[in-house]
Amino acid sequence: MRLHVLGPLEVHGAAGRLPIGGVKRQGVLVALLLRAGEMVSTDRLVETLWGEAPPRSAPSNVRTYVSDLRRVLAGTAQVSSVGVGYRIEVDPGEVDLHVFHRLADSGEEALRAGQHSRAVEVLTQALGLWRGRAFGGVELGPWVDAAATALDDRRWAVSSALVEALSGAGRGDDAICVLREMVAERPFAEGTWAQLVGALHRAGRTAEALAAFGKARDVLRAELGLDPGPQLRDAQRRVFAAVPRGLPPGPADFAGRRKELDAIVAATSRVTVVCGPPGIGKSALVLRAAERLAPSFPDGQLYHSVTRGTGEALTELLCALGIRREEVPAEIADRATAYRSLLAERRVLIVLDGAREVAPFVLGAGQSRVLVSTRRIPGGFETVRLGPLSNRDAVRVLGIARAANEPQAAHAVIRACAGNPRALKIIAERLALRPGMTLARLADRMTGAGVLDELAIGTTSVRAEITASLDALSPNAVRALRALATTGDAGGDGRTESEVDLAVEELVAAGLVDPAGLVDPLVQLVARELSESVSL
Repeated sequence: MRLHVLGPLEVHGAAGRLPIGGVKRQGVLVALLLRAGEMVSTDRLVETLWGEAPPRSAPSNVRTYVSDLRRVLAGTAQVSSVGVGYRIEVDPGEVDLHVFHRLADSGEEALRAGQHSRAVEVLTQALGLWRGRAFGGVELGPWVDAAATALDDRRWAVSSALVEALSGAGRGDDAICVLREMVAERPFAEGTWAQLVGALHRAGRTAEALAAFGKARDVLRAELGLDPGPQLRDAQRRVFAAVPRGLPPGPADFAGRRKELDAIVAATSRVTVVCGPPGIGKSALVLRAAERLAPSFPDGQLYHSVTRGTGEALTELLCALGIRREEVPAEIADRATAYRSLLAERRVLIVLDGAREVAPFVLGAGQSRVLVSTRRIPGGFETVRLGPLSNRDAVRVLGIARAANEPQAAHAVIRACAGNPRALKIIAERLALRPGMTLARLADRMTGAGVLDELAIGTTSVRAEITASLDALSPNAVRALRALATTGDAGGDGRTESEVDLAVEELVAAGLVDPAGLVDPLVQLVARELSESVSL
C-alpha cells in the first residue's frame, strides 16, 4: 500500500488506486494518518470534520466513516477502536509524509557533516515527494490546517537546506534556480531574497543580484509598505563591497586651484565636468577632488582613463561593477542603461579622465557622482573651466627655491609657459636633471617659437599634445584657428559668417579658444607654426 498526503490525498493498493469517496471520509483518514500509531479521539475527529458547530449525529457519522475506511483499506491498513477514539496502523515507509521526514532528517544530517553531494541527493528525493499543498482538496478543521502549515514550513526549510547543499557542491546555478522558485512562491520571504542576491553575486552575476534586490524592495514596498530589513540590506552591501575602493594617486606637485577644488567638492550636481586647453591640469584637479570626496562614497570609487572611446569605457566600468565581460551588452546605449541600473542603489564615485562625451555617463536615480575631465565643453552640465595658474602657484610648480634665486627670470619663464601646469612641470623636470642650468638661460631661449622647443622632455611634448588636438578638428575650424592666431580675426578668407561662427564654436568646445574668442597662448604658437608651414 502507498498513502500520499503531500498533495491531493491518494491511496494505492495492490490492485491500483483505492477510492476514498467523500470529503468527510478523506478527512478522517488524514487525521488518523497525522497520528499514525496513536489514538485520535472521536471528539478530535468531529472537530476536524465540522469545526465548532457539529451536528448531533456527528459521533455516529464518524463511526460510519471509520467503518467505510476499514472496508476500503482491508488488507492494506488496520483501523482499530481504542478507548474513546481510533488508531491506524501503517508501515511508515508506505506513507509519503513519514518518508519525507526520514529523508529530510537524513539530508540535513549529511549537510551538517559537510557531505554536500549526498545531501543534495537525499534532499532532492524528499522534496520530490511533494505534489502540492499537504492534504490538498480535503476540507479540514483548524487542527489539521495547522498541521498542513507546519508541514509546508518544513518543506520550505528543506528547500533552503538544498540551496546550501547545492552551493557547497559547486552547483551555484542550480541553487539559483531553486531560490527563484522559492521567492516566486513566497515573495515576502526576505531571507530567501537575501540568499538569492548572495548566490547571484557569488556566481559573478552582479547585475542580476542587484536586480533581484530591487525586485524584492519593490514587492515589500508595494505590498507591505516596508523597506528591506537588515538581512536583505546586508546582502546588498556585500555586493557593493566588491566595487574597487581606490583611485590613482594625485600629482605630488599639485598647486593652486583652491577655488575650483572647493567648488567641485561643494557642488550638488551629480555630474561635474572639468575642461580647458591641453596641459592645463584637468586630470590633476579631478583626482585631487576625488581624494577629498572619496569618504562620502562608501560603496566604492572607480577611475577610468578614456583612451579608447565611450563604448570601451562603459565596458570597463560595467566589468568593475561586477558584470562578466561576456555579459556586457553589445549596444552602447544598452551598456549605458546597465551602468545606470547598477549604480541606482549605490554611493559610488566615478572619475572619467579624458572623456570626449559626457551624456552616456550621466546617472539616473541614486546618490552616485561622476567627475569628468575633458578638453571639450559639453552643454547642459555643471562645468569648471580652468585657466592659467596664478604667478604664486606657478612659482610653486617651478620650484620656490629656484624662483627665489632668479625672480626676474622665473617670472619670464612663467609668462612664456602661459601659466600652463604641464609646461611648467616640464621646465621643473629639466631643471632637476641639470642643476647647473639657470632660469635666465632658459628664459633667453623661450621667446617666440623657441618656447615650444623648450617645452619637451623625453616623450612629453607640449607641441605634440596640442598638435594632436588640432588634428581632431574639422578643416573649417583649423582655418579659423590659424586666422585667429595670426590676425586675431577668425574670418576674412571668403567664408560666410555662419561658417566662421560654427568654426569658432568648435574651437571653444575643444578647449582651444575661450568663450570670448581668445586663443590659448601655447595653442596660438602651434597654430602660427601651422600657418607658416602651410604658406611655405
